[in-house]
Amino acid sequence: MSLALAVGRGLGRAASGQVDALREVPQVRVVLDGWVTEVRRAPGVEVRGVASLSTRNRQPARLDFANEYLALITAGELQASAPDVLCVVDAGWLPIPVDEIRPGQQVRVLVVDAVEDLRSAHVEFGAFGLTGRGYVEVGS
Repeated sequence: MSLALAVGRGLGRAASGQVDALREVPQVRVVLDGWVTEVRRAPGVEVRGVASLSTRNRQPARLDFANEYLALITAGELQASAPDVLCVVDAGWLPIPVDEIRPGQQVRVLVVDAVEDLRSAHVEFGAFGLTGRGYVEVGS
């Protein structure tokens, strides 16, 4: 609970102009700052798909989701994935739920490191709907 409260306070302070506030929370990292260029959703009941992103230095990135953000890949390398919590926020530091991510949005991807108990449980990609490479299957 204390981590969730610290992240919430940090986001609130960032939204009010204190953009360095999240750096005070050691378990939180801003891993991407850029724009959404495309969103592909898989058909079905779940919110499942892939968002293509472009970073400020024009490096392409991929954000996989299935009811929650699950993996961030930049330059073909996995940058962050579940069980860490990936959070996407807009330019005003407000969270963007997976069902509201759209092309053209300016976004930041934050990672909240998972607690050690969850990491030591050896949670695998398959538990989150990911393939072995960290990708959500969306079809062609």
